[in-house]
Amino acid sequence: MTFFKNIELGAGCGNFGKLFFSPCCLTDKNKELKIACDICHLDCFCDACELPFGENTFGIAILCNPYGYGFNTKEETEILLNELTRVLTDDSRIIIIGNHRNKYCTPKRIEKRIHQISLQGVNIHFTVKETDSACPYMGYPFLTTDGRKTNPNKEITLYVRKQFNTGLD
Repeated sequence: MTFFKNIELGAGCGNFGKLFFSPCCLTDKNKELKIACDICHLDCFCDACELPFGENTFGIAILCNPYGYGFNTKEETEILLNELTRVLTDDSRIIIIGNHRNKYCTPKRIEKRIHQISLQGVNIHFTVKETDSACPYMGYPFLTTDGRKTNPNKEITLYVRKQFNTGLD
């Protein structure tokens, strides 16, 4: 049985998580990737909003240039973050790496969505770092869903802190 410390959601044909956040479980919901990818690095085919893992399993969740999911609507954000905080340990992180043109992962959108939702027993705060993906992720070929190259220039980190009820009220 393989032990994974981290998880990448929507990994596609890439192996970003394994290269930069190992040991990392690579996931995607598109089962056609088994055939479409030259090499399929995926460990698990699953929806990011219905992860087949137990509570407190991972320390870091990575969303690398997410397209089409994540922070599109208040409802989608709430479902995704509830599921991620379920499988993440206390004092964990969600790292979102993307390009400012990707509407699914702009800092303003993420901040707005986080403030719109309520996560029971979880505090989230975030930082935004301007980045040149050529430096921290040298040589990694970031691609859009249609296969075009892209250059992520934002790294958004959501710090997840779970509040435990001690029963001492």
